[in-house]
Amino acid sequence: MNVNALVTRCTNTFSPEFKSLAIKLSLAIQNRSFKDFIWEKFELNDRDDNFTEIKDFWRFFEQSRDQRLGAFYTPPICQEKIISKIKINEQSKYLDPGVGTGNLLLALIDKILTELPGISIDKLINSLYAFDLDREALELAKLNILLKLQQIYPSAVIDRVLYEKLKFYETDFTVKPHTGFDFLIDFNPIYIDSKCVLDLKQAEKFDYVISNPPFITFYGRRSKKLPEIHRQYYLKSYEFIPGEIKNGKLNSYMFFIEHGLNLLKEGGQLIYLLDNSIYETSAYFLRKWVVSNFQINSIDIGLADFDRVASGQTIWQITKHIPKNPVLLRNLSTGVEQKINQVKWLENAECKINFIQNNFILQKMRSFQSISHYFPGKSIRTCCMLLDLTEQFLVEKEIYERDDSGLIMPYLEGGKSLSHPDKPFKIYHHIKYDRDLQLRLSEEIRKTLEQKGIKNKKRIGLGPLEMYLSPKLFIRQSSHRLIVKFTRENLMANNSLYILTPIYSAFQKEEWEKVLIYTERLLNSKLYLYMAYKLDVIRKNVKQQPQIKVGDLRQLPFWIDITSSWFYEIINLSPIQRDKIDDMIYHYLNLTPEEINEIECFVQSV
Repeated sequence: MNVNALVTRCTNTFSPEFKSLAIKLSLAIQNRSFKDFIWEKFELNDRDDNFTEIKDFWRFFEQSRDQRLGAFYTPPICQEKIISKIKINEQSKYLDPGVGTGNLLLALIDKILTELPGISIDKLINSLYAFDLDREALELAKLNILLKLQQIYPSAVIDRVLYEKLKFYETDFTVKPHTGFDFLIDFNPIYIDSKCVLDLKQAEKFDYVISNPPFITFYGRRSKKLPEIHRQYYLKSYEFIPGEIKNGKLNSYMFFIEHGLNLLKEGGQLIYLLDNSIYETSAYFLRKWVVSNFQINSIDIGLADFDRVASGQTIWQITKHIPKNPVLLRNLSTGVEQKINQVKWLENAECKINFIQNNFILQKMRSFQSISHYFPGKSIRTCCMLLDLTEQFLVEKEIYERDDSGLIMPYLEGGKSLSHPDKPFKIYHHIKYDRDLQLRLSEEIRKTLEQKGIKNKKRIGLGPLEMYLSPKLFIRQSSHRLIVKFTRENLMANNSLYILTPIYSAFQKEEWEKVLIYTERLLNSKLYLYMAYKLDVIRKNVKQQPQIKVGDLRQLPFWIDITSSWFYEIINLSPIQRDKIDDMIYHYLNLTPEEINEIECFVQSV
């Protein structure tokens, strides 16, 4: 292919939101010819507007961004936290690979000028590099930077020449440079990286890569579904994804981390503001890869500074060399901090990033097996996964009452149906276990996705019929507490509830109910609520409903001895005798008064 043909293939039109904001910004440009150039480039023209302050224009623009771009612009308080970690050097080069409208680089310029007040304008702009997939945001970043320079260097000429000197490029940072032009044509039909950008990605090395990467999920109900060519590219091109993974749960920020580390000089630093999903099971392989190969300087947790984002955030600071020194882990919401040898996290089954607990209660409990030892494999799992097709399986209550097939059951719906372990289930709908309908709808989904070039193994599912027809426990997936309820009724549930079934266990069928009642008593106890928090089974983030992941639940320490008298003492108690059950557990484990008090005080604080 002719290199000259490798030009950006995007429309020359700009959105009304962009134009309104560009007009407002351009009014501050002092150089008349440069202002004319901007108006001609963006096809701007005079018109009335309904806004009086520039913050209204910014808000209007940010809210207009396509959610598929994953853009959540960095608030000032987070900018300060990131920039404070940078050590300014006159020779340093800085890259923001998801620059957005340039807020992070504006804060960086302030710090550079504070520490290097005599730096020339050319030296300053030559140290700054930026990428973004959103052309309009990138152009606003350029205008922001140039207006900042106009303010700082009043005698400098801010013109088209300086505009064209800015090393700000439209590109997809999840695509590495070695792939080649032909692949890029197929990968992104909207534009193609110029040779300049490809060379920069391949040859340039940076002292700092800083960013608030876009958050785009490539799996799940509300995800951006991946065409097969993209999925295969990511699986083959990114080192953090193990070879055995065929359809991993991927997110754009994961690729930003690896590619950012690739572009660092040895000893350079990556500082990213990330969503708390980096601590979930889906990011296990990424965490393990980073912890194993790079020095993590610090991790800040407990942030929740975005207005339109329900989840919390975290800041990771990583140096490109092998791990040598302790990591500073800080919870900014509580003030708790700890220096930790990051190798310790590799000892955890999922490489969980957490504080090291010097806790005698947990040490005692770790002498036991995990729940998964007694309830292996799929014994604990989600229930129905019906996406937005639930209504097709629902039936009227009258049909349920006349049914004698056993395939129509009451349908539990998360916290609405299970609010407390000692309260009865609330039933709002009834559902039919219709395996033929499930297979037909799944096949329709598969064909629709394949027509779009998307390979996605996610299908709707009802789960095994046997688990709904057997005695079982239902467990709330999202709650401040462990809420577990035993039932022998035939019930189905949506995916907001987990089900624990003994059908895959080694227990005899006649023992199932007793084992489940015992398990319910323990899991609803104060000890298990305490452990669920201390072991991050209940993941409680600022601004986000607490979540319980099934993988974490399976790892809780547990013990069952169905031959012991204590087993029968527990199951013979009424479930509402919670305090007595707690006392029996404390006594059985020989907990000291101090340990009991720690548990009791902690539970009261939850």
